[in-house]
Amino acid sequence: MNDTIFHPVTKPGRCPSVSNSTRCEQECLTDADCAGEMKCCNNGCGASCLEPAAQDVSTTSPRSVTVPPVGAEPASIKQPEEPKVSAQEGGYVTLTCVAVGNPKPSVTWRKGTTLIAASESRRRILLDGSLQIINLDRYDGGTYVCTADNGLGPPVRAEYQLVVTEPKELAAAIIGEPNTHVTVTMNSPISLHCYAWGWPRPFVTWWQGDRMLPLTSELYEQDSEYTLLIRSVTLPTLGVYTCQAFNAIGRAASWSVTLQAVGPVYNVKPEYEKYLKYLVDPPRKHERPQYPHRPNRTQTSDSHTYGPAFTTRQFHVPTASPIGYTTLDYGTKFRGERVICGVSIFGVSSLHCQELEFFEEVQTQGD
Repeated sequence: MNDTIFHPVTKPGRCPSVSNSTRCEQECLTDADCAGEMKCCNNGCGASCLEPAAQDVSTTSPRSVTVPPVGAEPASIKQPEEPKVSAQEGGYVTLTCVAVGNPKPSVTWRKGTTLIAASESRRRILLDGSLQIINLDRYDGGTYVCTADNGLGPPVRAEYQLVVTEPKELAAAIIGEPNTHVTVTMNSPISLHCYAWGWPRPFVTWWQGDRMLPLTSELYEQDSEYTLLIRSVTLPTLGVYTCQAFNAIGRAASWSVTLQAVGPVYNVKPEYEKYLKYLVDPPRKHERPQYPHRPNRTQTSDSHTYGPAFTTRQFHVPTASPIGYTTLDYGTKFRGERVICGVSIFGVSSLHCQELEFFEEVQTQGD
């Protein structure tokens, strides 16, 4: 029977004020990572274990407490039934972290004091918060901690002990979701991860379309953990990339990912036009109304319409005007409302129309 001891994650006291710290290491995530009465505190550059600040005797009235919204629930984690997990070298393991709460808690993982990024060469955090380690090595063994926090109450955590066992023969395989698309900005670098595993460790090649990529070049670089680095994304580097893994046991495994970029791209050479299908529209921003604009109008009848004014007469634009607003008379009679414009100061005759309506020119006798 394995007894797991869980230490409290929030210790009494408050963190001291720290400024201009040059320690940028992530020494801790919660108070439980610190010895004695020390607390895990943000030092402005990272997180460090510090002695709690001295308690000040205050004569002021107590602070108001913010009441959480209706339905709010602090974060909680379902503790693992088997906190000790074993997997063979060259294989893979998934450590689950089922966190619930309202609002939805954010989940982080670490090994020892090292934070684990959402996507690394051999490790990734899945959408459900689980941690997956692929192509296991001996040094992957150790303690892994999942922490969940949604700002209501103290963070909570679950702990795993991973043991990497002796390897056995495993056919090469690749973990990856089908129809994966990665979107980047043009001229930026990107790393594509191939989560291959097996024993003996598989040999991996990367392809763009039907062209095998070199181990290193001006555009590409492959590392020993099967990651492909594209140094700068350009139009001809877009498209479908495939990683292929083989270790002489069974058939080769493959997985593909589509690399696309945010457009548009101008002045495209004819030989690169085939890559335009891999461009996507940029995210839409909240559009502000453009001025001058025509506000919505309520039609009085079905026959009542408004049309643009067409005239061949030359408009007279004033070269100077007092500060404020003026009404311009263009010498043409119109049916409709007036154009109210402002003229900027410092002698610059620049029209700034505050409201513009469409007008219908009135044809008069003799015109």
